Amino acid sequence: MFKKVSFVLLILLGVTSLSTINKYLMGALANAEPVISEVSVESDPNAAKSACNIADELYKNNKYEEAQQAFKNVTENWPQTEYAVWGLCGLANSSLMLDDEATAQQAVDRLFADYLDYGDMAAAIYFIADTYRELRKYEKARENYQLIANNWPDSDYTIKALSGITYCSIVLEDDLAVQEGIDELITDYPEHNDIAMEICFLADKYRKRHKYEQADQIYQVVLTYWPTDRYAMWSQMNLAQSNIRSGNYKDVDMEVDRLFIDFDRDEHWVMAVYILADMYRTSQQQDKANSLYQKLLSSWPETDNPIVREMALVILESQLGDDIAFRAAINKLCSDFADQKKLLEHFLYSIAEQYYKTAFEFEDNGLHEQALKDFSKVTTIWEKITSESNFSSFTPNEGDCCRAGDSYYELGQSEKAIACFQRVIDNYPGYKYTWHALFMIGDNYDALGELNAIAEPEATLKTRAAYTQLIEEYPRCPVVQKAQDWLNSHN
Repeated sequence: MFKKVSFVLLILLGVTSLSTINKYLMGALANAEPVISEVSVESDPNAAKSACNIADELYKNNKYEEAQQAFKNVTENWPQTEYAVWGLCGLANSSLMLDDEATAQQAVDRLFADYLDYGDMAAAIYFIADTYRELRKYEKARENYQLIANNWPDSDYTIKALSGITYCSIVLEDDLAVQEGIDELITDYPEHNDIAMEICFLADKYRKRHKYEQADQIYQVVLTYWPTDRYAMWSQMNLAQSNIRSGNYKDVDMEVDRLFIDFDRDEHWVMAVYILADMYRTSQQQDKANSLYQKLLSSWPETDNPIVREMALVILESQLGDDIAFRAAINKLCSDFADQKKLLEHFLYSIAEQYYKTAFEFEDNGLHEQALKDFSKVTTIWEKITSESNFSSFTPNEGDCCRAGDSYYELGQSEKAIACFQRVIDNYPGYKYTWHALFMIGDNYDALGELNAIAEPEATLKTRAAYTQLIEEYPRCPVVQKAQDWLNSHN
């Protein structure tokens, strides 16, 4: 489709509205004649910006071949502007997504040859390094992060680059480089606003790789150097998480006590304690989980921060009460604090996300009934927020929609699942997991057909449409072969 539209025509129109650009790209100008093709590209001061917007929209919508050509056009038509830097950055990233590392490297080489002193260079290289990391090409990511540290040590992106180097070293199991990276961050950026966050995230990476000893050492760094930072509380919580996962329950009690003593007035404290209690629950330590839920509630007297107390009550009822009590607790919370919608929405979706995670943990451990209970709580919260007028101004993000859709699917409620996934398709076309939403729409229609909930020809038609779109738009996604196998068997 992109080749049917004159790229020069678009940029000469001075198109800067992304919605208008998307309209053009979806075919509105498919048959347009290049009636102003003779006008020089330099005549419109907005042309370079518009061209970059077009290329960026193509990239965000996973149209990497078209984006690659569009970014290349930017670099060729405006080589003396800041947009050439972003054009080369986009050219490198779209090439990487196409597994064209040679072109990506050529773009990086040209950035250094022609634009070394441009102010956006550190940011451009950082985004290229991030793309390498996203594609799990950690050596190349580390190499590009290092370019930032070497060439722009005073850039705002340097602390992020050093953190990126250390992250890649963790994945590459280069523990010496990790220690050097941590030391450099502590020495060079002790007062930076994001230093505790960056180091906490590095510890998280070790914890998620089940390297609890290394993770705990880094969490302790945060607690030692930045004890009043908001990430000190999360580091304290994660120390307890590490001990639960490793079965070191003796130290868990000590870490939990510190969480109650040192951080019990942090605005995220309730969520942190809840996550720990839920981790006990999924580790088959229900007594310890119940004890922690009760301790959470008793720590907040009626007169002290009442909204946090009621949040704790919702958590308690969700675990110790039945579904009716859980719904009643949510209704009371939303009624009593209707004027604090942002906080309520954040809290409720955070709770839903946690239930979603624990549900799959139960499934992984063969505990199907417990998993279904947690999936049901995800949908209860989803329905509360999306169906009531009090929350009409709130738009669930793409992750919220997918979690709700997955939960409805697991509960066998395919029509509701489809509605959730369709919200992703309609509202978040650039979401990196849009392919998952498309696949699940097809899978759910197929399930409805098998259950005779809708006519089989209709189910087949809609499943075929979803899978065909998936293959056309996301040919490199992990489920493309499953979709193709279904299409082959339903010719």
